Amino acid sequence: MAGSLFVAATVAAALALASVFRTRERPLQLLMGTSLVIFFLAGLSWPAEATPTWLAFLARLLPTTPGIHLMVGVNQMGASLVEQGREVLNLLGLILLYGGVAWWRFTRPSGAPSTGA
Repeated sequence: MAGSLFVAATVAAALALASVFRTRERPLQLLMGTSLVIFFLAGLSWPAEATPTWLAFLARLLPTTPGIHLMVGVNQMGASLVEQGREVLNLLGLILLYGGVAWWRFTRPSGAPSTGA
């Protein structure tokens, strides 16, 4: 269950990000350049207490932050999903947010069809 939430949030975020770019290579290039920053923002290698509050809030908008905390809690510490409710709700919110953005971006009309004249 925990892994499914993380995968769903990651896929939704990837679809929302991909909908912004015209070529399929651009989102991957962006993520390759920012992956180390995203890793540090997750709070696994850098203590969350030493991170500024506003930056910790922004890190919660990335699926990796609640996903890593949820996986560590459930798999390594033996916590239940109820005990990890904050991360579960965070991932559910990200699924709705990024899924909604992706759905809106991919289903909106692209303009009036040309008549060829």
